[in-house]
Amino acid sequence: MSRRPYGTGSLAVRTYTDGSEAWFGRYWIGPQQVNRKIGPKRAANSRTGLTKAQAEAQLRHLIASTSVTHSLGDRLTIAEAGATYIADARRKGRKASTLSNLDSEIRVHVEPFFADRSMQSITRQDIADLIAALERKGLAPKTIRNIIATVSAVYRFALHPDRRWAVVNPTESVSLPTPTTSTEIHYLTAAEIRKLLGHVPAGIYQASDRVMFAAAAWTGLRQGELRALRWQDVDLDAGRVRVRRSIVLGKIDTPKSARSVRSVPLTAELAEMLGTLRDGADGDALVFGHPLSGEPQPRANVSRRFSVALVAAGLPPRRFHDLRHSYGTAMAGAGVPMRTLQHFMGHRDHATTLRYSDYSPSGSEAAMAEAAFGGTSGKSGSPHRSQSATQSAVTEGA
Repeated sequence: MSRRPYGTGSLAVRTYTDGSEAWFGRYWIGPQQVNRKIGPKRAANSRTGLTKAQAEAQLRHLIASTSVTHSLGDRLTIAEAGATYIADARRKGRKASTLSNLDSEIRVHVEPFFADRSMQSITRQDIADLIAALERKGLAPKTIRNIIATVSAVYRFALHPDRRWAVVNPTESVSLPTPTTSTEIHYLTAAEIRKLLGHVPAGIYQASDRVMFAAAAWTGLRQGELRALRWQDVDLDAGRVRVRRSIVLGKIDTPKSARSVRSVPLTAELAEMLGTLRDGADGDALVFGHPLSGEPQPRANVSRRFSVALVAAGLPPRRFHDLRHSYGTAMAGAGVPMRTLQHFMGHRDHATTLRYSDYSPSGSEAAMAEAAFGGTSGKSGSPHRSQSATQSAVTEGA
C-alpha cells in the first residue's frame, strides 16, 4: 500500500488468478471507508492499463466527484431513492406486478423501519436489525429475502456512477433467513376432477366455469392465463391452445416470463367442451369472460365459485392453483418427459418442474427390487439371486 497524505486515500495493486493486476483506491467518505477499483495496472512493455501516476490522478478525481454527491446521499432516504428506482423500472418496461411488489415492499416494510434516516447512515447492522424486525412480524423467510433483495437493488441503483447517492451497499454479506422448502403438492385426482365438474353450481356462470375448471386441470394454464384467453388463441382443429396473455392486477398483459408463451395440447373432450362453449363467439372475445358483459372476470370471484363447487362435491379445500398441480402430477404420472412438461406448464426454471418427478412411473424399479429381494418370502427362490439375474433386471431399466 502506497503512503499518501492523510485524507487523500491510498493505492494498492490487486493480482487476480489469471495473473492480471488492477489498481484499487481506498478512501473515506464521511464515516464509511470505500475500496474502489481504479482500473487495470499497466504491465511492463505495454501500452494498455494505468501507470501509477495515472492511477493517482484517477483516484483524486474519484474522491472529488464522490464528495460532491456525498452531501445528497447524507439527506436521501431509501424511500426517496426507491421512488426514483421504481420510476426508472417503469420506464424500462418492467411488469405492473413487479412494480407493485417493489412499491409494497418499500412502503409497507422498509420505509416505516428506517423513517427519515439517510442512505449513507445505514449500516450492515441496521439491515440485520431490519431482518430481525421482519421475522418478529412473522413474515416467511422467502418474503424477507425478497424485501432485502429490493433494498439491495435500490442501493445498487444509488451506487451507479451517474448518481453516487451512496458509497457502499449495506446489504452485502448480511446473513439472510433460510427459506423453508415444502415438497408437498396438493392436487385433485382424475375422479375428483370429474366429481368437481359435476357439481358446478347452477346459474349464469355454470357453463363457463365448468369448462374453465376442466381447462385448468387438463391444460395446466394459470388462472390469469385462462381469464385472458381469447378464442383466436384456441385452435380446435389442431387441438391446441396458445398462451400469449395473462391478467395481472386486473389488466391483460404478456405472461410472466418468456417461457410462459407456449402452445399446449387439448384433449378431445376438452376441445369438444370448448367448441360447445364458443357458440359462434368472435375470435377477439375472451373465452372465459363475464357471461353477460364479456369483460375479464375478477380473480377473487372465480376462486370463490371454485370453492363453492368443491364444497358441493364434498371435496377437501383446495386452491384454484391446485388444478394446475393436478395437471402436472397427472402428466408426470402418464410418463411425459420433464422437459416437455416444463414447456407445457411454462416454467422458467427446470427445477420448478422437477417437483412432479416423484409422480413419474418407472416400470423397471419393481423389477430391480424383485431381482434383489424377490426370494425373501420363500416363494421366489433364494433371497440372494445370482449376480447375473440382478444385472439383467438393472440393464432392462437402463
